[in-house]
Amino acid sequence: MKLYYSAGSPFVRKVLVTAIECGFRDQLTLLPTNPHQSPPEFVALNPFSKVPTLVLHDGTVLFESLLICEYLDDLAGGGVVLPRSRAQRWQVLRKHALGNGLMEASVLRRVESLCAKDTDRERNLTRQIAITQRALDSIGAGAQTLGTELELGNLSIAIALGYLDFRFPTDCWREGRPQLALWFEQYSIRSSLVATVPHDPR
Repeated sequence: MKLYYSAGSPFVRKVLVTAIECGFRDQLTLLPTNPHQSPPEFVALNPFSKVPTLVLHDGTVLFESLLICEYLDDLAGGGVVLPRSRAQRWQVLRKHALGNGLMEASVLRRVESLCAKDTDRERNLTRQIAITQRALDSIGAGAQTLGTELELGNLSIAIALGYLDFRFPTDCWREGRPQLALWFEQYSIRSSLVATVPHDPR
């Protein structure tokens, strides 16, 4: 399988962590990609020019990180990062939505911060920062219920917090959220998360 990826993307990290946990990391050929440049061969696979994008052995193309994670979990027999139980699955997907939403706001903020100044730049940055704070408050309020289980909701929240540390180290998101900070410190020692710490392309 071929994975088009960027080492700094939290969505890519989610897929890589899932691949490790499901036992498929060695079956992935990693292809560094700058989606902002929209390479023609990449756009031919994914019209949205976004990473991660996974090409299966039969040529089928999967994009959108949750879809790829669901595929890998199913390929592993199910129940690795997504519970088989419908009731448990919805709870995990709810946490995933919180983590994924935090990733989206943070990535948009990062992209906006790199843009040339224009009339909308500061307004857009302020909006994404406000969304980030609300998401952190929501996650922090339920920090005591997150648990230590291996599942996509917990992984997504940990990856989103790690992305904040990576791109916005001065945000100090831990202040006023001691339970969330402790949970993150303890959960982030998973070998799959340690192996996929984000970095800028070398």
